[in-house]
Amino acid sequence: MIICREQAICIFYCKEFTEENVAICSKKIEDIGDVDICYLVDPTDPVLVLDIRVNTLPFKFHRYISNQEESNSNIPSQETQEKERVQLNSLAQVVQFINEVFVPFNPHNHAVYTPKQISTKDVFRIVSGYTDYFDNKNIQSFTTWSSKKKLHFFKAEEMRKKQKTENDVATKRVRMLYVMKEGFFGNVKLPALQK
Repeated sequence: MIICREQAICIFYCKEFTEENVAICSKKIEDIGDVDICYLVDPTDPVLVLDIRVNTLPFKFHRYISNQEESNSNIPSQETQEKERVQLNSLAQVVQFINEVFVPFNPHNHAVYTPKQISTKDVFRIVSGYTDYFDNKNIQSFTTWSSKKKLHFFKAEEMRKKQKTENDVATKRVRMLYVMKEGFFGNVKLPALQK
């Protein structure tokens, strides 16, 4: 499960996730000074750690992404996007990524997920930007592959949506999915590569 920094702060202080509680609890952490909220393995189990420890052991202590940074950030440069881009190198990683990013049920986490009507073609387009596995594939082969792999987004009911084009009205098949905000893609826990 992926949660943002603000949610982690509320979890740490056993408070409901509201803007008011985020402000109150964030102030408490600021007042302590030289600490940050992190997690070791499970993002739903936050801990307060001295900044110097986090900086000394960055592979042990993981910082949360702030939802405010995600929503208020300027468009990153192409170079920054390339450095931060998730690269999916195995089919297991692709499956995990798709299942975490495109959720067919409400995860009750509006800070990380946004409800959207999205087509299989949209899923294919987004995923293709993170792996070269689909470079020589088309939308039909992706749809067949997704169905065989029993990806979670296929569990959502498919609807037909009419769209006006220049000459005509086209029908597009979409699903109502909860789509992870792109700033959180790097937090998806991927299976390790076999050597």
